[in-house]
Amino acid sequence: MEEPRSNLRKIRIFDKRISQWELSKKSGVHPSRISLFECGKKTPSLNEMDRIAAALGILPEEVFGLSVVMERLTASRKKRE
Repeated sequence: MEEPRSNLRKIRIFDKRISQWELSKKSGVHPSRISLFECGKKTPSLNEMDRIAAALGILPEEVFGLSVVMERLTASRKKRE
């Protein structure tokens, strides 16, 4: 099943005007992972969401959508139980 697309590419290019490489350096997330998130082939972990959003100066749900963030939180809680 294809992962949902995020707003990451739009925000990165049009709002923040930075390259994948620059975002990678700021967030510590590998550029190839950022590319996968942008095209909807993968969904980032909570840690990656937080680091990318912090590097962009916005909330994770603004980048990836509230439903994706909530799914990751739920999955994370179930793992700990």
